[in-house]
Amino acid sequence: MRYLILFILLLTCGKLSVLAQKAKIDSLHNEIRKYPQQDTVKVELLIDLAYRYYQSYPDSTLFFAQKGLALAERLKYRKGIGRAYNRIAIAYSVKGRHAQGLEYYFKSLKIAEELKDEKGISSALNNIGYLLRLQKKYKESFEYTFQALSISQRNQNTAAMAVNLSNLGWLYENTGDYEKALGYALRGVKMAESVGDNYHSSISRHIVGKVYTKQGKYDLALKHYGEALQKAELAQIQQQIAFNHLGLGEVYLIKNNLVESEPHLLKAIKIAQQIKTPEILQDASRALVNLYRSKKDYNKALDFNDIYNIAKDSTFAAEQRIQINKLEYEFEAEKNKKEIALLAKENEFQVARNEMFLNWIYGALGLVFLISILAFKLFQSRQKQWHANRLLAFQKIDLEKKNSEIDEQNKAIKLQAEQLQEMNKLKDRLFSIIAHDLRNPVAALRNTIDILDPSMLNTEELTFIKDELTKQFNSMDFTLTNLLEWTKNQIRNEDSQKNTIDVFDTVEHTTKQFQVVAKLKNISLHNQVPKGSVVCADSNHLRIIFRNLYDNAIKFTPNGGTISVVATPQDNQLLISVKDTGMGISKEKQAKLFSINSNFSTLGTEGEKGTGLGLILCKEFIEKNGGKIWIESELGRGCTFYFTLKLKEFAGNKHITTEER
Repeated sequence: MRYLILFILLLTCGKLSVLAQKAKIDSLHNEIRKYPQQDTVKVELLIDLAYRYYQSYPDSTLFFAQKGLALAERLKYRKGIGRAYNRIAIAYSVKGRHAQGLEYYFKSLKIAEELKDEKGISSALNNIGYLLRLQKKYKESFEYTFQALSISQRNQNTAAMAVNLSNLGWLYENTGDYEKALGYALRGVKMAESVGDNYHSSISRHIVGKVYTKQGKYDLALKHYGEALQKAELAQIQQQIAFNHLGLGEVYLIKNNLVESEPHLLKAIKIAQQIKTPEILQDASRALVNLYRSKKDYNKALDFNDIYNIAKDSTFAAEQRIQINKLEYEFEAEKNKKEIALLAKENEFQVARNEMFLNWIYGALGLVFLISILAFKLFQSRQKQWHANRLLAFQKIDLEKKNSEIDEQNKAIKLQAEQLQEMNKLKDRLFSIIAHDLRNPVAALRNTIDILDPSMLNTEELTFIKDELTKQFNSMDFTLTNLLEWTKNQIRNEDSQKNTIDVFDTVEHTTKQFQVVAKLKNISLHNQVPKGSVVCADSNHLRIIFRNLYDNAIKFTPNGGTISVVATPQDNQLLISVKDTGMGISKEKQAKLFSINSNFSTLGTEGEKGTGLGLILCKEFIEKNGGKIWIESELGRGCTFYFTLKLKEFAGNKHITTEER
């Protein structure tokens, strides 16, 4: 009964806290409407409103902070500009754009130092240290955080000291110095609770629980995780509530207390799904996989293993976005640096040209003056004039040469920028394909194998599982081959090695390769290409084209279907079609088939997975061989892929046959 009353009080306090927060935001909106555009009070209100949104709606924080910054700059209100920079940095930090966050924190720090605003200096230093910790730059993070703590202690700012101490606790925990981590975190608890800061009290207690867990002091860990959970519920910070449920669940699992562990882990997963935090979702689902394996409940273990893989993929994608954001930011910075260098060179050239022009004017004036005074020395004057003209001619040649060199430099810089952009696009494509089409299936296979218990499976079940795993590994091998071919084609961009090829031989060879796979679905394959249909193409490209078209057709053709390859000469081209009696594809989706940017893929008739890369590879290789590809299809009526290649006579060319390959 006592615990029930305590729970109701905590729930009531949490709801009151949420209502109070909403009332505060509404009040700030009303206050802002009262002040004119020229009032600095309105700047402060906009900045306060921006801070209220940062944990739940960082885009709103960015909007109101930028609005406050624009007004502060118009009023030349330096303190408001510095505070607006701080809020913009917070928004970028929450959105995972750490490079921009650091940039604006340093801007905020510079203005705070100009104004000798120690509170603003301490806040900027602490936040810079926090972002450097997230980037694992621990040495620099320690330096900035200790500077912030020193200022907070000098000013006896207890609330700021609580924040500084919790950050130092995290730093020492991250670097493995557990004794110092405990010391700073416990001091942080004391400071936070003395000013009623439940949020940072919860964070510091969570650090203490994490350290005790790593030291094997599980009862102490449970105590501090429980107290951290109470503080987080009072502050109504859902992320901290989820983190502490996760901590409790993991410690109970270590102690093999599955009854206590399970509800905490399920609660952590529920909150993580609501607030979209893949990091918590990943750790909690992994713990539940181990828990249900211990209970021999393999169905639930598989279910949470799927959740774990999805969360892990989301965490990986988020880390990739942060890295891509960092690369893009560094690329823009390097681009700006080069543009500045180019402008400096242009200025140097302009100065040299002006000096040359002045020298020419001075020379011409001197020449006129000399002719006027020394008219009687006509011969000498003409000689001097000739030498002056010759000098000017050399100067003109030098000037034209410098202009030409600057033009070449401009072209080289522009070409380099275009190449960097293309390399960045290629990197994004590779990240996307590897992250979504190779990494996740491999992880799923590995984890599926991990949770299998051979002692509980009979021979028939093991044979079935072996066949399924073999099928999946063959599919991934096919995907990897396509990926390597496509990447090699993108990076090398080599010309195709064209020879005369008998299309009938190539199709016959490919048909034999896929005969076993087709029989599994009772699909009949028909090579209706006339013998002697010879084209001029790259033999390796043509094999890959037919291999991918066959694989695609078998995947989307149901049991009992047929696949036919037909070739018809048209003028100087051979029109080739690969027709199946499969499920077909809608007009809307046909446009996405040949685009790498669409990341389009569909499951086959028996759940076969694909990457969508095979058709893209077909398109690139067909176009490299002077042809084009297109599709005709309707839902439920199968698909026909058409492509063209140039016809070629036998005479004067090497003829490639299947046996030679």
